[in-house]
Amino acid sequence: MVNTCRINVRCKKTLKVLHFSQKTKTIPNVIFGIKASPPMPGMEGMLDWLMSKCIHKYWPFFSNLTYTEMISLRDENLDWYMNALGAQGTFCQGARRKILKSLEELRSRSSQIKVIDHLDVEKSCRTISSVLKTPISDSDMEEDGTFLTGLIMEKITLVVDVCKKTGSSVNSVAALLREYIECKSVHEYDKICAKSWLNGIKLDFFQRRKYGRRTA
Repeated sequence: MVNTCRINVRCKKTLKVLHFSQKTKTIPNVIFGIKASPPMPGMEGMLDWLMSKCIHKYWPFFSNLTYTEMISLRDENLDWYMNALGAQGTFCQGARRKILKSLEELRSRSSQIKVIDHLDVEKSCRTISSVLKTPISDSDMEEDGTFLTGLIMEKITLVVDVCKKTGSSVNSVAALLREYIECKSVHEYDKICAKSWLNGIKLDFFQRRKYGRRTA
């Protein structure tokens, strides 16, 4: 798909119109004979993540997997899943390496979240934000036996507490809470909690500005 953009350029009192093409990402409905399906539970954010990794071409394959199957994909079982879906062909070596590396990054999310502490709120917000941009299941455990949604909520609670006590990193924490509220994989009750925290942080911020004080 090609978008045509126009730029007006004035040269010697003559209005000229220049055209240039800008490629946009297209999502195929079929790959290797596998037809795309509506995403299964926990896979709602999968397409956006694939696009961020520039491997969205293979969306039809991933759309037919459950969250647990997707997380378990490795070099030794990738072809098995392809054959099970009736694939007529396979990934080239470059795409295969990129897919496997990206999946390994997904499996490392739990360990990244677990090491978050209160010492660096800005870094913690960046780490959690990067995880929220990946496919997350509210009902399936990760391979290490943890629920990623529960782990994320635990660490968000930590950074919110630090923000309230110190008044630091208000903008970063508020932005993280807004992103968390918009995440499709987050349970509705957790979103309600996040909205309450967001309102509380805003109120504390304005009170500090009004009275010129900071709480210990």
